[in-house]
Amino acid sequence: MNSSRYRNSTLLMLSMFSVWQMGPVYYSSQAMSISGSNPFFIGPASSTLILAAGFVITIVFNLLFPSRSVLMGRVAICIAFLANCLMSFMPESSAVSAVSYCASFFCCIFLIGCQYSVEISLMPNDVEKRLVVISTVVSCLLISLLRPDSVIIRVSFRGSSIASVVLLALYGWGFFRLPLANPVHFEKLGCSRKKDKMPHLFVAVMYLASFLGCMGVLFSGTFAEIHSQGVPFLYLSGALIGGLAGLLMRKRLMISALPVLFGVSMGGFILAVLSFDIGWHAYPAIVLLSVNYFLGMAAGFFLNSVFQDRPYAIISQSLMVITLALSLLQSTLVPLFGDDIQALFLLMSLIMMTCTLVFISAFPYILEYLGRAESRSRPGRSYLSPRESEIVDLIIEGYEVPEIAQKLFLSPNTVKSNKKEIYAKLDVHSKRELFLEVKKRDAQAPACR
Repeated sequence: MNSSRYRNSTLLMLSMFSVWQMGPVYYSSQAMSISGSNPFFIGPASSTLILAAGFVITIVFNLLFPSRSVLMGRVAICIAFLANCLMSFMPESSAVSAVSYCASFFCCIFLIGCQYSVEISLMPNDVEKRLVVISTVVSCLLISLLRPDSVIIRVSFRGSSIASVVLLALYGWGFFRLPLANPVHFEKLGCSRKKDKMPHLFVAVMYLASFLGCMGVLFSGTFAEIHSQGVPFLYLSGALIGGLAGLLMRKRLMISALPVLFGVSMGGFILAVLSFDIGWHAYPAIVLLSVNYFLGMAAGFFLNSVFQDRPYAIISQSLMVITLALSLLQSTLVPLFGDDIQALFLLMSLIMMTCTLVFISAFPYILEYLGRAESRSRPGRSYLSPRESEIVDLIIEGYEVPEIAQKLFLSPNTVKSNKKEIYAKLDVHSKRELFLEVKKRDAQAPACR
C-alpha cells in the first residue's frame, strides 16, 4: 500500500475521536453546559464526577502502564461502541440506557489520555502535525452538522447515539491499525538530558500556551451556546482557521505565529464581553474565538515539538492534568455564574488577557532559546535526513522493518529503501557496523550543551 495513503487514511480515522467527543458526546452530556440537560436526568454533579473519574483513572493507567496506551484505548473504544449500540436501540427511560450513557461518557474522557499518549509517543512530529490539521478541519465540519441546532439537519438524542456508533467504528478502525509496541521515548543519541536542561521559564511559558489553548476551547463553546446558531458558526469558522493554520504549519511558521493566534483569541474574549451590551459583536467574537479549537487540538503538538528529547509521559500526563483542572473549573464556574454569564466572560477575559500578555512578553526569549537549541541539535547527523535519522535510532534500538514502518506510518518497502540508502551513505553492512559508525560520528560531534 502507498505509505502516504495508508498514513492519511489512518489519521483521518483517528480524527473521528474529536468529532465524537465534541459532537455527540458533548451534546448528550449537556448537563455540564449552561442550560442543557440529557434524557437521563444526570445533573452537573454526576457529570463532573464521571469526568473527574475518567481523567484520574487515565492518568493513573498511563503512569503505571506507559507502554499500553494503545491496548487501553482499544478496550475503551470497544466498551464505548457497545454502550452506544445499547443507547441506540433501548428506550431512553430504561436503566440500561442510563448506565450505557455513563459508560460512554467515561470512555470518552478516558480516551483523551490514550489519544494524547498515542500522538506524543508513537507519532513523529510531521505525522502528529498532519493529524492536528486533519482533526481540526474534519471534526469542525462534521460537528457543525451533528449538533442539535445545526441549520442543515436536526439530530435527536437517538440520532446522536447512532452517529456515535458510526464514528466509533471509524475511529476504532484507525486505532486498531496502530502498533502495540512500546512507545519511543525521544531520547537523542549523543545528547544527555542532564547536559541540556531546559530553563524553568521556557518550560513554564510553553505550558502556559497549552493552558491558554485548552481554556479557550472550553469557554468558547460555552459562549457560542447562548447564541442562536452560535455553535455551528463556531465550528465552521474553526474549520476555516484550521486550514489556514495548516498552511502556517506547512511553512514551518506555526511556533512563530503563536502570539498572533493567542492575540486573536484574546480579542475574541474581549468582544464576547462587549457583545452583552452591543449585540452585533457576538458573531465576530465567535469567529475570533474559533481559533481556540485549533490551539486546543495542537497543545500536544506544541509541547512535543519543543520537548522532543523528554520522555513522552511528562508531556502527556501534564496535558491531562491541565485538561482536568480546566474542565473542573468550567463545571464549577458555569453553574456559579449561571445567572450572570457576562460576569463569567469578564473574568475569563481578564485571565486570558493576563496570560496572553505574559506569553507574548516572554516569546522573544522562547524563539531565542529554540534557535540556540536547533543550532546545536544533532550536529553529527548532517549526513542524514531527519527521516533517516529517525530510522537509524529505531534500528539501533532493536526494531525490525515492520515495526519501524508501523511507528513512522510508512510502508515496509519505504523503510527498506531508506535503510539501504543509510547503509550506503555510512558504508556499513550490518546493524553492528551501523551502531559503531553512528556512535563514532556522534562522539566526534560537539557536545550538547
